[in-house]
Amino acid sequence: MRFFRSALLFALLFAAVPSAARADWEPDGSVAAQLHFELGGPGERGGTLLVDLWETYGAFRLGLAAGVGVLTGSDEGESNRAFAPLGLSLGLAGMSASGVGGSATLRAGPWGGATNEGLKGGFWLSAGASLDLRWGERLVVAFLVDYWLIAGAGEVRSTIAPGVALRWTWPEEGLGW
Repeated sequence: MRFFRSALLFALLFAAVPSAARADWEPDGSVAAQLHFELGGPGERGGTLLVDLWETYGAFRLGLAAGVGVLTGSDEGESNRAFAPLGLSLGLAGMSASGVGGSATLRAGPWGGATNEGLKGGFWLSAGASLDLRWGERLVVAFLVDYWLIAGAGEVRSTIAPGVALRWTWPEEGLGW
């Protein structure tokens, strides 16, 4: 019995030893900075910084989006919020041989953050398009505009959000790691 326990302990310890780490996923991605202007309502304005990581399937992109944002209300400060959106990202992109292209992206998911009423959460959705300019082999500068719908904390806000993004792609053969 003592031998069996020792063998089991040895097997568990041997299985827990990590093997060499290897990065197989080389996601395409984007870092975008946007200004927000409310459509209708009291005129909220603010900004977001959003990161997308995508797996690319030809012209289609599927991945995750995460970021931080701030929206401020009127001078009385009645509807201020700082929020962190997290969601799924679906896109379609194309680039011509001359290095000019375009893309469309749809994102949706939950958000959490601080409002005037305390910690709250809700749902957000953004849909947008961009003009993409190739900058080197793997980088793209994108001039974009998104429509955002931010629901939660008893309110629904819609904003138009122009911005700029830096996107990257990996070569088809990968980095050779």
